[in-house]
Order: sequence, then structure tokens, then C-alpha cells
Amino acid sequence: MTKPLGAALLASVVVAAGCVGSIFPLWSGPEMVFDARLVGTWHQPGAKGWIDVRASGPFTYRVMVRDDSGKTGTFAGMLGRLDGRLVLDLQPDVTHLDAPQQFIGMLQPLHAFLIVDSLGERPQLSLLDPDSLKAYLATHPGAVRADTLTAGVVLEAGPRELQAFLRGYLQRPGVAEAQTPGLTRCHDCQVPPR
Repeated sequence: MTKPLGAALLASVVVAAGCVGSIFPLWSGPEMVFDARLVGTWHQPGAKGWIDVRASGPFTYRVMVRDDSGKTGTFAGMLGRLDGRLVLDLQPDVTHLDAPQQFIGMLQPLHAFLIVDSLGERPQLSLLDPDSLKAYLATHPGAVRADTLTAGVVLEAGPRELQAFLRGYLQRPGVAEAQTPGLTRCHDCQVPPR
């Protein structure tokens, strides 16, 4: 079942309702790239939510997501290339959560990986399918360090090991779920200044 991208991104950063998260980032340096085509405000026509992507450094992005109910989340993004395939690593900015300050440091913001299937006026993005990954890890327990939980999968490998695993795993059919049907550039979305 296809979900609106805003809801998918917000859900992908916590191990709840079946998601895949990583303790470590996917990218650590020279494999990072920047693609200006990702920058802009995106939405699904008829939806109230949007995704605003801005450059925040030479190889990094600041991603703000607003879902249809008006809830927002802010993420740090790093884009990299795996054998010609772009993958965006997203980590939530926990400093903007409504939680007591003394507990913010105790939170473990997981990294989520958004596969960029195509860019342009109608980008196509996918998330790793948690059920497919759970099934794969059940039959290939040594493929990558991970904890398979009832609610999802937490990957525990460092960047190099994650990259090596995903290079092979992403070649398999059915391992990612498309998240962005009809996503287009939004010229009239009301995005707050940052």
C-alpha cells in the first residue's frame, strides 16, 4: 500500500508501525554527492502536506516535512551514490521535539534511507520494505548486523558495512516500497522561513 511521502518520512524515523532505521549514517565522506534537482518544495496535488528540501552545506540538505494534519518534522539529509543509485540518508532533528531538554540527549534518532529512483519534475522515491528485510535477515542472519524487532528493523552496522550490504540487497526485487505517486514541485506551498 502506498503512503503519502510526508507520513512515510515521519514514520520512518522511529521503530514503530514497521520501519527500517539505522543507528549509524550511511554516508561518511567521499561517496557523498550533491544534486540540485532535489532542492525545492514538493507535494502531491490535492494534499495539504509538503516536503521542503534546502541545501545546508556542500553535500547536505535540510528537509522539512509537513503532513496533511499540519504536523512538521525537520531532518538532516546526506545524499550519496551506491553503484549509480542515489540514496538519501535522513536523520530527524531532535532539538525541535517537544520534550524536556534534559531528555533530548537520551534520544537515539535513527537514520532512514530514502532511495531516489528518479529526479526531475516528478521524482520517484522509495523506502526499504521492512517485511522484505525481515524475511531476508531470517534466511541470511550474517548479512548485516541488525536487530529484528516486532515493530521493525534496526540496522547496527557502520557506514562501510551498510554500503556493502545495500549494494547487493538493493539489486533484489521487491525490497523497496514506492512512496511518491504524483509528487510534483510546489510553487504555492506556504513553507515557514528557517
